[in-house]
Amino acid sequence: MIDIARANANSAFDLAEKLVGVKSPSEIMAVWSGYARSQYEMATAQAKELAELNQKVVAESVEPIRSASSKLFTKIS
Repeated sequence: MIDIARANANSAFDLAEKLVGVKSPSEIMAVWSGYARSQYEMATAQAKELAELNQKVVAESVEPIRSASSKLFTKIS
């Protein structure tokens, strides 16, 4: 999560730095559309990464329950 926040903050600072050097409205639009495209790509990648992390956490959280229930059912049968 910290890496994602850092990447987003760095991206915003990069945008601000680029906008400071802009000399025309068309340049603003070009910088902004590039920023929007990169943000979309980054958000897509981050969502995929978070989904994978979520699956891993769920799997690791369920494993002790699965193991305990398996032992319980083995004793019952």
